[in-house]
Amino acid sequence: MLVLLRTLGFATERVLGTGGSNSFHGSVIVRIDEQRYLVDPTFLAEEPLALLSSERSTAGAGPLKVWADTDGTIRWQPPQCRFHAVFRIDEFDCSFETFREHHRLVEAGDDEHPLARLYHDKLFIRRNADGGVRTYDNGIVVRKTERRSNIAKAAGDHRDLLTAEFGVAAGLVAQIPARFFPQHEMQSAR
Repeated sequence: MLVLLRTLGFATERVLGTGGSNSFHGSVIVRIDEQRYLVDPTFLAEEPLALLSSERSTAGAGPLKVWADTDGTIRWQPPQCRFHAVFRIDEFDCSFETFREHHRLVEAGDDEHPLARLYHDKLFIRRNADGGVRTYDNGIVVRKTERRSNIAKAAGDHRDLLTAEFGVAAGLVAQIPARFFPQHEMQSAR
């Protein structure tokens, strides 16, 4: 995300923080006219989140919203859960080496950071559609609008679902390793 935004000409910085159970989370900040905006592919809303020093800010419309407190705490309502996720920015403009070292800790998934593996080694796709949000979470499909949520196991060929309902290009879907699909799909793909 950071490289893409820099390539497009945005002034960016890496940030690191902690979430529930002291799990690590890395993100990206964009600066526009001396204003910082959180642009996070995990803590998603439909728009960047302004980080203000004097007041709480919000971003997003519809079923997904994200909030930032003045102390650097970000709160987000994940589409597949009823609780608010919390992420506190601890370090702005961190080096790539520091960022990479924290990523290695997440990859290791040690017992001290059990929630750090929440999205690790999973197929997790989210799309804003039809006035709501659709999420594919490791074989579970969540359709959420402002007033209603529907959670169900994905049926049929998950590859077709990712292309038709989530808009993922067929060429990209073909590159997803078989381990990310349910067992019966792996067998039928052989």
